[in-house]
Amino acid sequence: MAITTDETTELTTTATVSIRVPTGTGTKLIPEAETRLSRADGVREVRVTTLRELAPNLSATVITVDVAVRSTTAGSGEGLHARLADVPGVETTTITGQE
Repeated sequence: MAITTDETTELTTTATVSIRVPTGTGTKLIPEAETRLSRADGVREVRVTTLRELAPNLSATVITVDVAVRSTTAGSGEGLHARLADVPGVETTTITGQE
């Protein structure tokens, strides 16, 4: 007999992410990055801790930020890296730590 549980475990993971934010939309870069990254499956909260780089282009600004991500271990079974990489506009993701 298998033992199952509906209980989920929350993890806080730190990562460095580069994400494209369209220009000319009137959005602020940091809140827009947090909002977009929060849409990843299983992510409960994203907080930008450090702005590392801004790279403005004609149609978008690429920002590189350090983030703290609160997520659940339940769900699709994919790693957080893959889930963040699937967010529209994400160019690179590096997981730097986990609590």
